Amino acid sequence: SERARMQNAIIAQYTNPVDNSRPVNSRRGENRQKSFYASSTGENQLNQLPTLDDGKGFTLLIDWNLNPFKTKNEKKMSMLEGMFHQLRFSQTMKCKDQTLRNFLRVVRLSYKELPFHNFEHGFSVAHVTFMMFQTCPDFKKNLTNLDLLSGLIAAYCHDVDHTGYNNAFEVRSRSKLALKHADDSVLERHHAHIAFEIIFQAGDKNNILSGLSLEEYSEVRKLIIRAILSTDMAKHMIHVGSANQLLGKARYIREGLNGQGSKRSSYIKSMSSFRTMAGLLGQKK
Repeated sequence: SERARMQNAIIAQYTNPVDNSRPVNSRRGENRQKSFYASSTGENQLNQLPTLDDGKGFTLLIDWNLNPFKTKNEKKMSMLEGMFHQLRFSQTMKCKDQTLRNFLRVVRLSYKELPFHNFEHGFSVAHVTFMMFQTCPDFKKNLTNLDLLSGLIAAYCHDVDHTGYNNAFEVRSRSKLALKHADDSVLERHHAHIAFEIIFQAGDKNNILSGLSLEEYSEVRKLIIRAILSTDMAKHMIHVGSANQLLGKARYIREGLNGQGSKRSSYIKSMSSFRTMAGLLGQKK
């Protein structure tokens, strides 16, 4: 049919790229560019990375004009660690600093070298999210440290192991990811899945959640997944509507007069609603 021919033409222009520098994808995506996570979990490769700074006392973090493209990768890694320490990571997660460093490094290496959905983008979104937490007192007033750290983890991991294509392509090409995630927020569900695979892939070496109780872990997992799923651009207008509604009720939320649940639940909703905003602001920098 004409519709089938059009769909095949769309698929062909992605699966047979003229630019040989791009990763070549088969129709079902068997030959995609592999990230560090997908290709190797080599401990030796991880240990060859330079030692990070202790991540504490980075006053440069509090800067809306921070340019990730003019900052060396190892400096960005130290700054990421600094963001977590500013939110009291060690005390809240009850976890060693080296475990945090391992996790941050493996996530970094699991971002593929893509034009947009790369490590610089993940860092930018994490930094903008951190800046929102630092410059909006209401967030720290109404959310726990565990909530804030969950939001920062989600921001950093929100595009990890991205394929370089969008959900529409994944669905139309009947890729393995689309089949696995039933055509629903395919890439976002993949990013959330990979984030937790990294956490658990090497025993406790990357497990930044190992010090949490079962109840705390369940809450953190729920928050991270919710925040990553909120980045699906197909649902962008829903999030815009939610954000506008929350902004309109901001005074009532602050005063504790919001009749639709606790102040914490309202700010949890706002944290998810503003995740897409953080993504757009992060790349604009």
